[in-house]
Amino acid sequence: MNSLTLLTFLALSLTVSAGLVQRNWDAICFDLNANGGRGPGNEETKCRIYAHNNGHTNYEDGIEDYWWGADCINLSDPDRWSYTLLWTSCDDALWIDQMHLMTTWCRIPSNGCATYGSDNQAGWCLSTDKNDGKGSWKKYTPSGCFKTLRLGKPGHRDTRVWGYDHSNINSILGGRRELSGPDGTLSELEQKVKDCEATGKNCKREVSKVFKLLESLEEDAWVTAEGKVTGEKNADENKLDEHCYPVAKDYENEVHQLKEKVIDLEKSLQKEEEIRSLQGKVKDGRSRL
Repeated sequence: MNSLTLLTFLALSLTVSAGLVQRNWDAICFDLNANGGRGPGNEETKCRIYAHNNGHTNYEDGIEDYWWGADCINLSDPDRWSYTLLWTSCDDALWIDQMHLMTTWCRIPSNGCATYGSDNQAGWCLSTDKNDGKGSWKKYTPSGCFKTLRLGKPGHRDTRVWGYDHSNINSILGGRRELSGPDGTLSELEQKVKDCEATGKNCKREVSKVFKLLESLEEDAWVTAEGKVTGEKNADENKLDEHCYPVAKDYENEVHQLKEKVIDLEKSLQKEEEIRSLQGKVKDGRSRL
């Protein structure tokens, strides 16, 4: 990449909090740089990281710490009223300082854009090995390591992050059975993903079944960064219920259409005024003849 191409790319990127990101729309981007000192070290991962929003699954083979900005996973038709799930089947831990979620064009302020976390030394760990959050990493991962993270809904301006606490779900189920669904148990589905990844193929179909099962979890299965079970679905009890989102979207579309009609009417009125002005000039001209 020549210097001109690089400068052009940087100019088109969005400045978000700590720095630049690869893309400023329909993506989840990862800031791996700790502020106020050094991070845990080896923050990057070679694992395939999956993201799920609005029924669509996308992934990136490895998340890197680029010197010029945050690495991203592009999203397909993301929805600001949906949770975003992150998942991995691999134990090469990823440490994240901040996450930037964009469910729309985020060059201008919008509640479809959200930043999770602060630019400091406390972040999240994504790995299948919970022990990765211990030892030298403990200082940088207050909640430990999770194989699944859930991000709050941008439409609600909810910037909380939860982890799927496997030990907690086992206690809820009484230790007698594993989380399962029509497609199989969680461990069976995870193994199918690993088998698929070993072939180097696109494994979205297999991973989508994992996400479908994770989305069926009760709220008590998720813990916040502080390690507390919240049992809350939304950051604000006064926010719209899930079934109201389509109605809200319809109203937004209607408002947008009405604005366009108002603009058209204003243009028509302006033309009518111009016509009347011309007619007046013609009339004045005739009267002088």
